[in-house]
Amino acid sequence: MATTGKMEYTQADGALTVNLQTFTFSQDAGTTVIVPNAVVIKNEDTSGANVVQVVLNSNETVIATLAYGQKLKYSIRKVKELKLKRSAAGAPNYSVRAVR
Repeated sequence: MATTGKMEYTQADGALTVNLQTFTFSQDAGTTVIVPNAVVIKNEDTSGANVVQVVLNSNETVIATLAYGQKLKYSIRKVKELKLKRSAAGAPNYSVRAVR
């Protein structure tokens, strides 16, 4: 899954796995990294047990778990590095968006 070179990622960019995946943001295919003002992470599923797990800042500890329909917005002051993975249940339909 390519998780660089964009301002928004969805399930169409690749499914989340049980391994952590790092997301970075850019407007020009990854050459110039953009530091957004905030990041919005959403579990786009409308039902079911698939969960998005959020890890921040070089940590391996899951700090948030998003069930279907839930979303989080983090100020970039808190997000130096963003990693996501899924629970063992299955890959959720998700979105990650940089907000400037």
